[in-house]
Amino acid sequence: MSGREESAQLLEFFTLAFMRPTEEWVKEIESLLEKVRERWPQSDLRVEDPHLMNQEYVRLFRFGKDIPSPLRIGI
Repeated sequence: MSGREESAQLLEFFTLAFMRPTEEWVKEIESLLEKVRERWPQSDLRVEDPHLMNQEYVRLFRFGKDIPSPLRIGI
């Protein structure tokens, strides 16, 4: 695999990693993780409980008044 192909897969992985977890997301990320494990067998990347991951996504990326954050976005 060329350096460009590896870079493209890595970027695709990080693009998916910051998306909200869904059933389709789990399938896509698992497929990418297999490729990562083939390239870096020592890596310990895995998908935990998607429901808990979704809760954490909401906690991290929602912009509510009760979330301590230096960034406030008003809508």
